[in-house]
Amino acid sequence: MNQSHILYLFKDSWYGHVMQNVPWLFSAFETIHFVGLSILVGALLFVDLRMLGVFKAVDIRTTLKFVPWAIFGFALNVITGLGFFCNNPDNYWTNPMFKLKLTFILIAGVNAAWFTFVEQRKLAQVPEGAGEYIAPSVKITAALSLFMWFLVILAGRLLPTFQGA
Repeated sequence: MNQSHILYLFKDSWYGHVMQNVPWLFSAFETIHFVGLSILVGALLFVDLRMLGVFKAVDIRTTLKFVPWAIFGFALNVITGLGFFCNNPDNYWTNPMFKLKLTFILIAGVNAAWFTFVEQRKLAQVPEGAGEYIAPSVKITAALSLFMWFLVILAGRLLPTFQGA
């Protein structure tokens, strides 16, 4: 199965047909994608900056309650982003910024999984009022998260510039 055949599987899927045949859906998805990104980045900014030592007056456990909001925003972006791709996969797959964006999302996702399954569990075990110590590994994870999502947004904004490149 070659690359163009795989791309047409997306385009010819039910999702691709819906995206291509409902005139207002692409525009609606752009709005939902922006809202999802705003929720994702807003929640991550709060969590990551807290892990980096900002907002020290806010308890770490309270901060971690924003993680599900970040996941919700990410889910909205996956659903809408897949819709954009299924609408016209050739347009995206030939764009170098799209491949970079996917790479940055993958790195951010691995980083988020590490934070969730390793670092967040450590933070949850710290007794309340135990002080302000945040492990360097948590700070590295938070900084990498902020940097990767900045690159995801930048690559997304540059998609039209490299279209057809």
